[in-house]
Amino acid sequence: MAFEGGPATKHFDIFSSIGTSFRWGADSRSLLYTKNEGGVDNIWSHPIAGGKPKQMTHFKSELISSFDLSRDGKRLVMSRGTIKHDVLLIRDLR
Repeated sequence: MAFEGGPATKHFDIFSSIGTSFRWGADSRSLLYTKNEGGVDNIWSHPIAGGKPKQMTHFKSELISSFDLSRDGKRLVMSRGTIKHDVLLIRDLR
């Protein structure tokens, strides 16, 4: 949208889980974002001018908690891993 306000000039239908990260591509002509499919996160690139998104990473496991791109766009840094939750049942507490 324009800096002064008004209606949005572009709208992207990016459906994903809460916690999705977004970054501008190195050329400022694409939007990079994480997308979760089947419990696995990967990074996708969506051209601002339009067109189909392109999958940038092809991981088979784990989640991406954060990522960033170098200024020249040649390197990608990220934090990946799994989330574990423990459940504890306590009986006969006195």
